[in-house]
Amino acid sequence: MPIYTNNYGLPKPVAMALAADDYDKHGDYSTTGLIGPPRAHFLIERHSNEIVIDVMDNSHALRGNALHYVASKANHRRAIIEERFLYHIDGFQISMKPDIVWPEDEKANEFSLYDYKDCSTWVARLTKGKDEWTKQCNLLRLGMHERGFNITKLAIIAFFKDWTQKDAIINTGGNYPKHPIKELPIDIVDLEKVKHWLRQRIKLFESCKHLPDDKLPICTPEERWNSDSCHAVVHVKDGKPGKAVSGGTRFATANEAESFRLNQKDPQNKMVVFREGCNKRCEKYCDAKDFCDFYRNTVDNSPF
Repeated sequence: MPIYTNNYGLPKPVAMALAADDYDKHGDYSTTGLIGPPRAHFLIERHSNEIVIDVMDNSHALRGNALHYVASKANHRRAIIEERFLYHIDGFQISMKPDIVWPEDEKANEFSLYDYKDCSTWVARLTKGKDEWTKQCNLLRLGMHERGFNITKLAIIAFFKDWTQKDAIINTGGNYPKHPIKELPIDIVDLEKVKHWLRQRIKLFESCKHLPDDKLPICTPEERWNSDSCHAVVHVKDGKPGKAVSGGTRFATANEAESFRLNQKDPQNKMVVFREGCNKRCEKYCDAKDFCDFYRNTVDNSPF
C-alpha cells in the first residue's frame, strides 16, 4: 500500500475517503493494466510500499468512484453491472470488469457495453474516442463474448467535469459539447485481432517481469501523453491570457498562430502564447515517477 500524506490539512474523514482503495487484484493481469505502459506497471508493483501520495492528488479518483457508484444504480434483470470475471488465454488469467453491459431488448442476445469516463470537454472533439478506450472496450467485449454475450455496440459515456453552460452557449458553432454528458461511439474490432493484440501485450509484459528498473522499456510518447512545444491563440481576460480559442492550439510557429488570430472575430481580444512541451502523464499522473530514471533524467526539471 502507498504511504499517504495530508499536506493540505483536509478534514480527517475526507482524507480517509481519498486514501481508501478497495481494489483487490485478481488474475495475472487486468485489462487496464495491459493497456498501460509496462514500465509504470512494474515500477508501481515493485515499489508499492514506498510510493508517497498526497490525498489531495486522489481527488480525481474519488470523483470517478462517485460517478461509477451513481451510474451503477441503473437496473435491469439481464444487465451486467460492474461484475468482475477472469478471461483465460494461453494459461494466463486476465481480470475484466465492464462498467455496464445492457440488453438491447428483453429477449435477443444483443447487448451494449458502456464505459463511464470522468473527463474534460476536449475529448468531445474525438469522433471515435481515444485509442486506449477502443482497446479497453474491445478487450471487455472479447471477455463477454467468451461468456456467451453478443456485444453489438460499444460506447463511452463521457461525463464532462469542466463543462459549463456559458461555454456551451458561446461555442454553439464549434465542437464544444452541448450537454455535460455525451455518448461517444467506439469502433468494434474483429475479435481475432483483439485476441492477437492481447497475446502481444501479455508477451511484452512477461518479457519485462525480471528486468531491472532501469532496463524496463521507456514509455512511448503517446503513453507519456507527450505534447511538443507550440503556439496557441487564447482569449484575453482582464489583460491576461485565458482559455484557448476553439481550433487555436498547436501551431508550430508564432506566425501561423498570429495569422489565425487575425482571422478571428474580435482579434483584439485574443493573443498568441507559447506553450512549453511536456510529458503530462509523467509529471502529473504517474505514481511511479519517483522510481523512474527516465523521469529523473528527462522530465523532472520540466517547467510544466
